[in-house]
Amino acid sequence: MYSYARAVLYAIILWGMVFLTTFFMYPLRADNLMLFAGFRMLVQALLSVFLTVMYFRDVEEHLIRDGLKLGVILMATSILLDQGPFVWGLMHFSFLNYLADTGLSYLLYPIVTVGAGFLLSADKNVVEDSEASGYGQKPLSPPLPTSKDTPSKGVSDPKVHV
Repeated sequence: MYSYARAVLYAIILWGMVFLTTFFMYPLRADNLMLFAGFRMLVQALLSVFLTVMYFRDVEEHLIRDGLKLGVILMATSILLDQGPFVWGLMHFSFLNYLADTGLSYLLYPIVTVGAGFLLSADKNVVEDSEASGYGQKPLSPPLPTSKDTPSKGVSDPKVHV
């Protein structure tokens, strides 16, 4: 079941954890901007994957659509909450500079959440198909022939083509 309240709560938690982590790493930004940006992206990826997994525990249908909703809420909440410190606060970035420096990285969130929704829905379809067939999960490829499938010497079987 999709929950906007839980999605917003996860978005606030995500933003707060990323903000605190990057706040303590901020001296690194002056020395090595690329390293700082790389660490920030790693933190964003790790936390967004973790919270997405936590969120999808209770979602059973419309996984791709709900993944998109969750990703947009994570991204929009992060951009909205960033306006205080980045645009209006001490850093005084213009909105375009903010998007170039930080805001663009938030596109990671819908990518992670939609991807998770896609994978979960594909996995759910495989499980539903296998349950309907009564044989467990369907194999990805046909079974390999065994020795009983190949004719012995001197005996020809028109059904088996080697």
